[in-house]
Amino acid sequence: MKSIVKITLLIVVLILSISFVSANENITAEQSDLLETSLHETNLTNTVEEEPLSAENEYVLTTTIINDNIYAVTNNNTYTSTNETIYTITSDSLLTYADEVEQSSTADRTFKMGKYKITLSKSQYSILLYAKQKDIEDYEEYSNINSYNKYGPYTVLKHYNHSFDNYEKGLVYYIKKYTGKTVKQKIGYGFKGYKYIAKKTFTTKAKAEKYKKTLKYSYKYVIKKVKVKNKVRYRVYKQVSKFKKVVTKNAKVYIRIQYGAGQSGQPEKYTMGLYSQYENPGYELVSGDIFCYKISNNFKGLKTAKTRYN
Repeated sequence: MKSIVKITLLIVVLILSISFVSANENITAEQSDLLETSLHETNLTNTVEEEPLSAENEYVLTTTIINDNIYAVTNNNTYTSTNETIYTITSDSLLTYADEVEQSSTADRTFKMGKYKITLSKSQYSILLYAKQKDIEDYEEYSNINSYNKYGPYTVLKHYNHSFDNYEKGLVYYIKKYTGKTVKQKIGYGFKGYKYIAKKTFTTKAKAEKYKKTLKYSYKYVIKKVKVKNKVRYRVYKQVSKFKKVVTKNAKVYIRIQYGAGQSGQPEKYTMGLYSQYENPGYELVSGDIFCYKISNNFKGLKTAKTRYN
């Protein structure tokens, strides 16, 4: 009987030992699974933190990779890097000059004045677009006064500025293109003098000059002192040339875009002018004037600059 009891107790102890070992193995497996899950989540977190950085409350428009660094372009045109050193760069540094010209559309290179327009080639567009970035000191020095020296597409001008009593020099470049349109203009031959058509009378010369400035092509108007009821007045007249012969012409219309001074520009500025083949000192234009121009500190600004007639 005692032997049976001992055998029974031994079997119970054995069963309990097996159960304890199995429980320990299950606990170890669960801990291992939890550890792997934790490590996986940590890797995912690290991956998210490496995304492009941008300023607070800004949404990312595009991303650009430069020299293995990712730059995020945000809604206020700032650029931030994923590199350890965070810094801001300008949009110009992301697009090279050559890229901007190459990516320019026909619309970008088209310039209008009223109903007339021209389209520049990419080469012409490039030379005008970056003329202001060219340093005059990079070009060869020379000593001739009031002279033009040619360097590549640019002309180098040196002249004496009487207003500042010194020498000035600068780059000049221009293109002239036919718009493909013509306009009817009357050209005079055999000048006979002027006739004057009264416009308006003022009590002071200052008022007369102010009014004259408001007139289109004001250079065609003059101010004369007159007497009205024994009082001195100032009258604005339109000065009209008289000729022995007047001929009507179909004149070609051109647009000229220029950087720099020269004969029709301004130092370090852009000008754009509309004119016909007969609007120059070689002809006497009686009627049909179309001449007008624009001035801008930058090339693209010519598209929206105010049109001037005086």
